[in-house]
Amino acid sequence: MEIRRYQAGTDYEAVLSLSERLADFNLPKRTNKETLGKQQKSWLAEDLKQQAENSNSHWWVLADEDEAIGGFLEITVETDWLTDEKQAYLSRICLGKESEGQGYGKKLMNYAEEWARKQGYAGISLMVIATNQHAVSFYQRLGYEIETMKLRKQLN
Repeated sequence: MEIRRYQAGTDYEAVLSLSERLADFNLPKRTNKETLGKQQKSWLAEDLKQQAENSNSHWWVLADEDEAIGGFLEITVETDWLTDEKQAYLSRICLGKESEGQGYGKKLMNYAEEWARKQGYAGISLMVIATNQHAVSFYQRLGYEIETMKLRKQLN
């Protein structure tokens, strides 16, 4: 599997088909996989359609020699609210079930970090739902540190 730029004409359906994986973890109590899965697919479809017009959005896919898509990565650029410096932001990373456990997640993360370095950014950030312990552990093994936390209380 190699990482290459996303191609809207040929990759759209394959990338969109991975959207269910964006809700495939232990979710907070106030949502469920079906609801979040539908939302993720809708959001992903919209962002993929707009990506060509959005110069702040950078997409790559993980593809095998037959061009089958095993995962994807989206990076945007943001201003760090603590330092007011531009930095890379990992908007989405997703692997198909069959691509898990083979080092492809790490390969995508290394690619994202190298891309950010080449752009001159001193950092890369991401958000992860706290109940997604698999992802939290993965990012921490790669050297990511918890910097901010969002807390929420259900009122009804």
